[in-house]
Formats: sequence, structure tokens, C-alpha cells
Amino acid sequence: DANTSTNQDEANQSVEKIWSETLPCSDERAEPARTYFRNRGLKGPIPEAIRFHPNLIYRGGSPEDPDGTFPGLVAEVVGVDGRRIGLQRIYFYFFKTLLVMKVSTCCAATVQQSIF
Repeated sequence: DANTSTNQDEANQSVEKIWSETLPCSDERAEPARTYFRNRGLKGPIPEAIRFHPNLIYRGGSPEDPDGTFPGLVAEVVGVDGRRIGLQRIYFYFFKTLLVMKVSTCCAATVQQSIF
């Protein structure tokens, strides 16, 4: 119906906007991403499907989990046809001196599960 189509279009636009704001992890401004991978013992090139965002919007929605913007990783989620259908976001923020990560998913496509 029209509402579903409108919601799907808005989700697609949101995913594309976030992705367009990301930087390849090889970019000099993406040092926090490279540091994250190094500190986790991950070596080798970072796939192009994982990028760095300097100011991801986070909506926590409570006093214990406040809204804000944080640097983080954005991973591209693709469908079987190779089209981008969503993003996985990992937020970096510091609580005292501890690096804390929050994970959020933004999907642009309706995913159907089939049982074979």
C-alpha cells in the first residue's frame, strides 16, 4: 500500500544518507576505526563494506542512554542480489576511560524468512 511504500522510501533514503557520509577506513580521518581493529588484534585490509562515520546520530531515548552523536563503524548489509538493504552501526564512545560500543541496525528492506 502507499504507506508501506512511503516508509520503504524513507528507510532507503536514510540508509543512503548515512552511507554517503561515511569514509573508507583507509582515509586519514578514519584513524579511530583502524585503531579499533588493531586493538582487537585484527590484521589485514578492512573490507570496503566497513566504513567509518565521524558523527553517527544515536537515539538512546532515556536518561541512562542519552541521545548524541558518536564516531563509529558502519557496515553495509547487502541482499542476495548485491543491493544495499541496510546498515549495521557500531558506535564508539568513552565512559570514563573505557571504550564502550553500542550496536544498531538500520534496514531499508523488508526481510522475509523462508523455511526449507
